[in-house]
Amino acid sequence: MMQPRGQPRPDRGGQRPSSQPPQSPSATLTPEDARRIVEEGNAELLVRKAQEIGRHLDVNPSQLRRFFGEVKRIEMLWSQEGQEARAQRRAVLLRPRLNYQVQRMQKVKPLQNVLEPCLHFAVQSRENFANFVEFYEALIAYAPKEGRGDRS
Repeated sequence: MMQPRGQPRPDRGGQRPSSQPPQSPSATLTPEDARRIVEEGNAELLVRKAQEIGRHLDVNPSQLRRFFGEVKRIEMLWSQEGQEARAQRRAVLLRPRLNYQVQRMQKVKPLQNVLEPCLHFAVQSRENFANFVEFYEALIAYAPKEGRGDRS
């Protein structure tokens, strides 16, 4: 007997595969933690959260680096005399850019869940953006590398 399209199959546990990647509860960052890391520059919290989140961040390393490349270009632009407004504009545009990446590849959603709260504070000043960059660098450092498994 044929099952109607889109219906769960009882012979396969009755579950339809989800189009969304599984979300680890530790792969999120509260707005308060984001504020303390980015606005206050709390280095101890930065390291602790980067370890907790990075170890469970199931994102392709090339996706992490691709978005990070734009973040670093903005950081360099922000340090140039007379380019502050342009750098801040590009920093604000990181949010829609990240959203676009998620729409193209759902597997990037966990990265968006972590970076989105930080970006709210990061665009407010050069110092905040520098703290955001440090957090992102720490996330990359603790994220599992392909072929090396989970670093628990």
